[in-house]
Amino acid sequence: MNNLDAYKKKWLFLLLLVVGGLLVCYFLAFSKTIDLYKQYHNQQEQNLSNINKPQTIRNLQKEVDLNEKFLSQKTGADTIVPRQIVIDLLSKASQQNRFRLIEVSPSYTNLSDTSSSEITAYTLEGSYTELMKTWYFLEKNLRSGNIRSTRFFVKQDFKTHIEKLNMKLYVELLKKKD
Repeated sequence: MNNLDAYKKKWLFLLLLVVGGLLVCYFLAFSKTIDLYKQYHNQQEQNLSNINKPQTIRNLQKEVDLNEKFLSQKTGADTIVPRQIVIDLLSKASQQNRFRLIEVSPSYTNLSDTSSSEITAYTLEGSYTELMKTWYFLEKNLRSGNIRSTRFFVKQDFKTHIEKLNMKLYVELLKKKD
């Protein structure tokens, strides 16, 4: 009987050792593997949902471009007159100050029930004092609108390796609706 009890104890000890070993293996290795497996599948699901995002971004960009075109569309006379006012003022200012008109960006129109406003960006190049004099001249002489914002930035000419100061004026011109 003693041998039978010793034999059962050895098998019980071996069974407990195997179960304990499996628990240790699970907590040390298998649990991390299972967590990584879950993370992998979650990442795969996110990747599948991200596949359509570039197309969605392109569609939204097209919609924004169409809205900007729609809002900025005007008749030929409406487009020329407000810009011509600012360009005439800039030509008067160029007689007193030395600067160059680099760029006139497309206009953006903001429509309301009683009036409309058109915002256009003008990029000028010159020295700081000349640009400031021009800015002051425009603020003083612009009757049908105002300068909403101004941004100074330095642009490097890669051909001559010379840095040039630029000023971008955002001019808003107001019009009453008839």
